[in-house]
Amino acid sequence: MILDGGLTPLEPQSAFPVVLSATPNKLLAAVYGAAVVPVPANAPATVLIVNGASYDRVVIEAAGALGKRRLSVVSCTGATVCDREVELGAGLHRIDVPPNGYATLRLAGVAKPGATRARKKGVNKP
Repeated sequence: MILDGGLTPLEPQSAFPVVLSATPNKLLAAVYGAAVVPVPANAPATVLIVNGASYDRVVIEAAGALGKRRLSVVSCTGATVCDREVELGAGLHRIDVPPNGYATLRLAGVAKPGATRARKKGVNKP
């Protein structure tokens, strides 16, 4: 995805705390500091956010309503921290993501790549 998408480093004056890569179907945001991740109103079906900072959260700013999304948060050890449906309107949203973990926001109803059947998982609210 990084090689196939357009790479956009943000805020060079702050040592690039956010780097974006986008394809028509996915948006990847790598967060390396205390910065807000811009998410366009026409965000693709899948938004991936990697927390490469030492903070236990990331903040996104949705330019428009993102609607119902499946939020999955995974720690750096591969443990699922959160898996639930959220409704995201325009504006700022805090997502609790452990350091070196990642979050995935998928449009509700969009299957996880490689998923062959639905599985029940424990859900912990961030």
